[in-house]
Amino acid sequence: STFVVCVLWRRLRGSPRSHRWSLGAELFIEGMRPRQVFTQNWESCIAPALKMLTILDYHGELLAKLFHQGIKLEQHTQGCPRPLTWVWFPSASAELGERSFDKVVLYLHGGGYWAFTGKSHLEYVARLCRELQGQLQSCVKACVVDTRRAPEHPWPAPVEDAVACYDWLRQGCGYGASQI
Repeated sequence: STFVVCVLWRRLRGSPRSHRWSLGAELFIEGMRPRQVFTQNWESCIAPALKMLTILDYHGELLAKLFHQGIKLEQHTQGCPRPLTWVWFPSASAELGERSFDKVVLYLHGGGYWAFTGKSHLEYVARLCRELQGQLQSCVKACVVDTRRAPEHPWPAPVEDAVACYDWLRQGCGYGASQI
């Protein structure tokens, strides 16, 4: 509400934040900027959101198994750079008559490097694997990586995790760049 007055006042004075922005764009950007009340009370403002995200993480595996019969989920914490979950459909690989996987999806979960884990995206990754197997007519396996998150691990830690997992898939698992 006060940001609208500030934006309009700047516009009336002829000094918007950027002359290239429309009024709508400037209102949107100004509205998204964190307010002092929010930044001073970060813990109490963000705690409910983090609680909901944690609930999503706990139910991600359940949703994947519920909506995708026959899915195989396997968690790994040893021998790989970050904790990860392998996702695949054993029945599809048996139908195609292959034991190895032709393609591997290195899935980096969304969340802006501070929210969610790989577990919250397992249902989506299962859909992705099934769709790719149908399109490519080959065995597809997904590697869902739990990257480190802010604020404990600021950027570029998640990017470093992604590169380390890619290197691990290439060197530790023997997948070629064209397979990932």
